[in-house]
Amino acid sequence: MESIDRLSAEQLAERLASLQTTLQDESDEVQQLVHNLRVHQIELEMQNRELREAHDELEASRDRYADLYDFAPVGYLSFNARGQVLNLNLTAAELLGQERRRVIGQAFVSYLAPGQSTAFVTHLQAVCDSGQGHVLEFTLKGRRGEPIDVHLESVAAAHSPDAECVCRSALTDVSQLTRSRTALRESEARYRREAAELAAIYRSAPVGIAVLDQDLRYLRVNECLADMTGLSVAEHVGKRLAEVVPALAKQAAPGLRRVLATGKPLLGVELSSETPAQPGVRRHWVEHWSPMTDESGRAVGVIAVSEEVTERKLLEATRRREKELRRQNDKLQQFASLVAHDLKAPLRAVDVLSSAIEEDEGARLSSEGLGQLQLLRTRVQRMNELVSGLLDYARAGRADSDVVDVDTALLVQEVLQSRDVPEGFRVSVAPDMPCLRTERAPLQQVFANLIDNAIKYHDRPDGHVRVSSSDIGDFHEFAVADDGPGIAPEDQERIFEMFQRISDKSGVQGTGIGLAVVKKTIETEGGSLHLESAPGRGATFRFTWPKDVVQRRISDQGNCDSH
Repeated sequence: MESIDRLSAEQLAERLASLQTTLQDESDEVQQLVHNLRVHQIELEMQNRELREAHDELEASRDRYADLYDFAPVGYLSFNARGQVLNLNLTAAELLGQERRRVIGQAFVSYLAPGQSTAFVTHLQAVCDSGQGHVLEFTLKGRRGEPIDVHLESVAAAHSPDAECVCRSALTDVSQLTRSRTALRESEARYRREAAELAAIYRSAPVGIAVLDQDLRYLRVNECLADMTGLSVAEHVGKRLAEVVPALAKQAAPGLRRVLATGKPLLGVELSSETPAQPGVRRHWVEHWSPMTDESGRAVGVIAVSEEVTERKLLEATRRREKELRRQNDKLQQFASLVAHDLKAPLRAVDVLSSAIEEDEGARLSSEGLGQLQLLRTRVQRMNELVSGLLDYARAGRADSDVVDVDTALLVQEVLQSRDVPEGFRVSVAPDMPCLRTERAPLQQVFANLIDNAIKYHDRPDGHVRVSSSDIGDFHEFAVADDGPGIAPEDQERIFEMFQRISDKSGVQGTGIGLAVVKKTIETEGGSLHLESAPGRGATFRFTWPKDVVQRRISDQGNCDSH
C-alpha cells in the first residue's frame, strides 16, 4: 500500500512536473501570442492613424481642387450628346449669367447669341463622333444682354459605341482678346492707310524731301528732290550730301550739323547753287531742317524739306523791274506832258502869227510867199499832231478811268459821229456787237485809230469798212476790215513800231504813232493785235479785248502770286 502510495505520489509529482512544464510552455506561447497581438494592435492603430491622415488630406485636397475647379479663370462644363449641361463650375455659370443649379440639365444652346446654335451643335457632334479635341469660337448672350466672345475647347470623356458621349469643355472669355484683335486690325489698317497717305504725299509733294543720317548720308529722297539735283533716287541713297551736290553741301553742312547737335529745327534757310540737273543755271531754295530722334530723344538724323524758289526769285526781280519801269513810265508821261505843253504853246503862237501875217499882209505877198505860209501852217499842224501822238503813247495803257458797262455798238457809232466820214464812204457795224465791262476811253481810242486809218489810207472815195466781233471765251475778238489797197507782207510787222510809216500812193502822211498806241493799249489789257492783209485785197485788223477787265486783272495777279 505504502509502495502504491509512494508510486502514486511519484506519478503525481511527475505529472505535476509535467503539467508545470506544459503550463510553462503554454504560458510562453500565450505570452508570445499576446505580445504578437499587442504588436498587431499597435500596427493597426498606426495604420488607422495613417488612414485618418490620408482621409483628412483627401478631404482637404478635394476641397482645394473643388475651389480650384469652381474659381478657375476658365469655365469648365460637361455636356451629354444632346448638348445638355451635366456639370459646370462657378466661372462658367458666371459667364452664362445664371446660378449653377439653374444651368444644370439645361440645353446649352439657350445661352448662345442668335445665329450661334448651329455651330455649337456641329462642334459637339464632331467631338462625339471623332473622340478627338475640337475648338470653337462663338458668342454668348452674356450678362445683362452684353454679348461675350468665348473660346470653347472640348474633348470626349467617354468614347465607345456602348457608352453615351460625355463632352468636357473649357470655356474662355476672349472678349478682351477679340477687342484687342479688332483694335489691332483697325490700328494696322489705320497705319497702312496713313503710311499709304504719307507715301503718296512723299511721292507727289511739290517740294524735295530727304532723310539724312548723322554722317549726312542720304537714307531716302523723293522724286521731286531727285529732279532738283538731276540724279535718280537710287543715286542718292547711301551717298553723302557732298558727293551728290558738293557746292550745296558747303552751304548746308554747317546748319545740318547744328540741327544734329542741338536737336532743334532750323527753318527758312536760303541756299543757291548750280546742280547737275541744270549746269550753268543758278537756282535758289528755301530749306527747312528738322531733327529725327530716337526713343531717348537724341537726334539721329535730319529730315530736310527743300522748296525751290528760283521762279519766285525771278518773279521778284521781274516785279522790281516792272516797278522801276512804271516809275520810269510815270516820269516819261510827266516829261511828255511837259514837253507837249511847252511845244504846243509856241506851235499855237506860230500858227496864230502865220494866220495873222496872211490876213494882214496877204495882199502884198507873192504867191510863193503865200505858199510858204501855207506850208508853215501845215508843218505846224503836223508837228502838233506828232506831239499829241507822243502824249497819247505815253498815256496808253494807264487805268485812269472807271470801269463801266460799255455797249460796243454804241461806242463805235459815237466814234463815227465824231469823225468826218467822206461822202460815199460806208462804215457798217455788225448787229451782234457785245457789251463789255471795261474802261471806256481806251477802247474808244482803239476803235477810233483803226477806223481813222482805214478811211485815211483808202485808195477810193467809195470804200467800205466793216466792224464785227466774235466770242472766244473770256475775250471778244473784234475786226476792223477795209477793202482798200492792202499792206505788203514786208511792211506788216513794222507798222506797229513807233514812227514807222509805209509808202502811200494817196500821199497821206501820218505820225507813225497811231498803231503803236493801239498795240500798247490792247496788250496792256491782256489782249493781242494782228493784221491780215495782202496788196490789193484790203486789210483786217483783229484784236482781242477781255469781257471783264477787272476779273482779268484779278486773274493775272493770281497767276503771278501762284508762281
